[in-house]
Amino acid sequence: EIVVMTHGAALVLLWFTRTSVGGGWSSLVPEPAFVTDGTAAIFVSLSMFLWPAEPPTWWRRLRQQRSSTTNTNDDDEGDDRDRESAAAKRPEDESGGASGRLLDASAVFKLPWDCVLLLGGGFALAEGSKVSGLAAFLASCLGSLSAIRPLLLLFVTVLITSLVTEF
Repeated sequence: EIVVMTHGAALVLLWFTRTSVGGGWSSLVPEPAFVTDGTAAIFVSLSMFLWPAEPPTWWRRLRQQRSSTTNTNDDDEGDDRDRESAAAKRPEDESGGASGRLLDASAVFKLPWDCVLLLGGGFALAEGSKVSGLAAFLASCLGSLSAIRPLLLLFVTVLITSLVTEF
């Protein structure tokens, strides 16, 4: 949980420092205009696929050594032995760390892809209507509706939307 929270804090930091004074970190790439907030989100997401879910063996051993030197109660020694046996049962990879990652293929399969594609399609549609000028055209057409009371306008909009989406 701490590692995921750290990744989230790093993402927020990347968002705030992307275009800060002096160009931010986006000036480090050849085309800074291509770097967006999504770039930082993808970078942090990919790092979660690489980050181990458990600390490496050397870190666990260091923590165990520190805890064994500070614990003087007999009850704590039993807890240390339980932690050591649990650590010994964990599978490890060649790098000396735990084999699991924060995100793996099973997390990708559990994603609600229908929602992801719906949101992505909505963002693409919004950008397409803005670039093509459709959004500005619709705004100018709807400008004449400013004389109508807001509550009536809301009712008519909801009614039209309901009728159009039902059929």
